[in-house]
Amino acid sequence: MILITDCCVGDMFPYLKCIDVLRGFTSSLKQVNKEMDTFFYQIIEEHGSLKNNGEKDLLSIILKLQEDGLLDMDLTPDNIKAIMLDMLVGGTDTTSTTLEWVMAELIKNPNGMEKLQKEIRDVVGNKSKIDMKDINQMDYLRCVIKEA
Repeated sequence: MILITDCCVGDMFPYLKCIDVLRGFTSSLKQVNKEMDTFFYQIIEEHGSLKNNGEKDLLSIILKLQEDGLLDMDLTPDNIKAIMLDMLVGGTDTTSTTLEWVMAELIKNPNGMEKLQKEIRDVVGNKSKIDMKDINQMDYLRCVIKEA
């Protein structure tokens, strides 16, 4: 998670990629990538060898669908690793990530943002503290939260 949030100079200024190499950022990314690849391949291998154990989890379902040819596309091991990484990251930093996503979507939708701001201002007014009674009156806010 630290590497994901770190600044990659080479992404912003490709001619300065050497800075990422000099500060060890590139080697750290490669090392973590290698460790994650090994970890995910091991999990995929274990699930592949544990056929018909009765347990149904996301990876088992994906592997079964792929094996039965019920998917519209062929999933490579890299595709399956990407799904697993999304699930892992999605379960580790969910609150802040979800709030960032909601704010980004509201910024992209000025009408929705304006409607939400108006509702909050109408219900809360100048109060410094919001309680559950206030939140229960905000239907549009509840819709935004449910959508997220």
